Amino acid sequence: MDQVSHAIRPNSAEGGDPGTGNPPSGHPWWSHLAWLVVLVASILTWLLLPYLAEEADVNAPAISPPGIQIEFTGRILMAMEDMFPGDNQLLVSQARPLLDGSLTDQLAYPVLVGLMLGDFEDALDSIDVCMEHIADSHLDREDKDQLESVASDIRTILQQRQDDAAAVVDLDSVQQSRAQRILGWFGEFMVAEAGSNQVMLDQFRSASGRLFLTLIGAAVWFLSCLCIGFIGGIIFLVCALSNVIRSRMGDSRLDHVVYLETFGIWMFLVLLLRLPIAFLPEQMHILGGGFVMLMSLVVLAWPVLRRRGSFRQVCMDVGLRRSESPGSSSGSVIYESICGFFGYCMGIPLIIAGSIISLILAWMYRQFYGEEPGMASHPIQDVIAGGGVPVIVQVYFVACIVAPLVEEILFRGVLYRYFRSIGRTLPNWLMIPIWIFLSSYIFAVIHPQGVIFAPTLMGIGVALAILREWRGSLVAPMVAHCVTNSVTITLNLLLFS
Repeated sequence: MDQVSHAIRPNSAEGGDPGTGNPPSGHPWWSHLAWLVVLVASILTWLLLPYLAEEADVNAPAISPPGIQIEFTGRILMAMEDMFPGDNQLLVSQARPLLDGSLTDQLAYPVLVGLMLGDFEDALDSIDVCMEHIADSHLDREDKDQLESVASDIRTILQQRQDDAAAVVDLDSVQQSRAQRILGWFGEFMVAEAGSNQVMLDQFRSASGRLFLTLIGAAVWFLSCLCIGFIGGIIFLVCALSNVIRSRMGDSRLDHVVYLETFGIWMFLVLLLRLPIAFLPEQMHILGGGFVMLMSLVVLAWPVLRRRGSFRQVCMDVGLRRSESPGSSSGSVIYESICGFFGYCMGIPLIIAGSIISLILAWMYRQFYGEEPGMASHPIQDVIAGGGVPVIVQVYFVACIVAPLVEEILFRGVLYRYFRSIGRTLPNWLMIPIWIFLSSYIFAVIHPQGVIFAPTLMGIGVALAILREWRGSLVAPMVAHCVTNSVTITLNLLLFS
C-alpha cells in the first residue's frame, strides 16, 4: 500500500503554496452551499431533459416512420442476407424486437421478414396482429385509416409474392407516397420490391453492403485500439505501482471550495443560457448550444472575483498549462497529444465494462417496469441522419472542438481540482479512485443518454480523469475527448447518414 501511495503522490514541484502546500480553507458553510447548488442544478438538468423530450414528442406527428436504429437493423439484415444466403430463420429472429415497437415498427416487420427474408407466413401473421393493435390504439380515425391502408398494401404484396415470386404489384402514386411517408426506408424498399424495380433494389443492397463493410472497418479500429488500451493500461498500472509514473496534479493554489462554487455556478449558468436557444431557428440550435458552452467559461472569473487568487493561478490549478514531457518544451503539445490518444485507447476497455453494466441495468429496468428504458440512443444520430453538410459541419465543430474544451475545463479541471483537494487526511491510494469515480459519475449523469446508460459514459470519464491525474495538464484529456467524439460522429455519419 505504501508503494501505491508513493507512486501517485503529487509532484510538489508542480504547485502548492510554499511551506505546507495547503491553501487557506474557506468557511465550512460555503462548501455546503456550493454542494446544494450543484445538487439543485443536477436535479433541474435531469428534469429538463425529459421535459424537452416530451415537448418534442408533442410537436411530432402522431405517426412517424421507424427510427434510425430500426432502419439500421433492416439494412444490416439485408446485407447479411445477401452475403450469407440460405436459411434466414436466424435473421428473422433478429428482427422480432420490431414487434414490440411502435405501430410503424410493427408494420416494418412484415416488409423486412416477408419481402426481404422470404418468410411470408410469419409476415402475414404479424400483419393480423398489427391490425388489432391499430384498432386498439388511441389514434384518430384518419391516422388509423392510413396505417390500415399501408398494412393492407403490404398484405396484398406478400400474398401475391407467396403465390408467384416474380409477381409485380402495381401501386398507384397515392399508395407509394403513403408507404414512403409512414414507413420511411422500409416504405421505399416496399415500393421498389412491389414493382420489381431492379435498379432501386440494387441501390438498396449496394448501400447495405457498404454499411456492412463500414461495420467491419469500425470493428478493426476498435479492436486495435482495445488491444493498445488493454495492454497499455496494464503497463501503465505496473509503472504506477513501481513509481515510474507519477502524478503531476500538484496541490491547489487556492481555497478548493471556490472551485466547487465555480462548478455549481457553471451548471446554473448553462441551464439559463440554454433557454433562449428554444427561440432560435432549428438550424441554429447546434451552433447556439456551442455558443452557450463557450460563454459559460466566464465562470472561471469567479475565483478571481472572490479574491481567492489571480487568473493565472486559476489556470494553473485547473490544468490550462503545459505538462512536463521528454525533450524540449516545443514538443510538449505533441507529446501530450500522444498521451491523449493513449488515454482514448485506454478508455475503450473501460467503456466496454461500463456498457456491460448499462446492459445489466437496462435488463433490470425491463424486468421491473416491463418496457425499454428511454434515451438509449446517441442523440447525435437523428441530427446527422436528417441534416446536410452545414449541419454536419456544425456538429463536428461543437462536439469535437467546443465540447472537449469546455467540458474538460469544467469537469477534469474545476470539479476534479476540488475533489483532488479534499480528504487530505486519507491516503492517496484510497482517495484518488474515489475522486475519479465521483467526477466521472457527475460527468456521465448530466448527459442526455440517461442515468441507466451513465456507466458507459463513466468509462470515458474515468479515462479522462486518469489522464488529468497523470499529466496535470488538460491537453491530453482534451485530445482524448476530441478523438472520442470525432470517432463517434464519424461512425454515426457513415452508418446513419
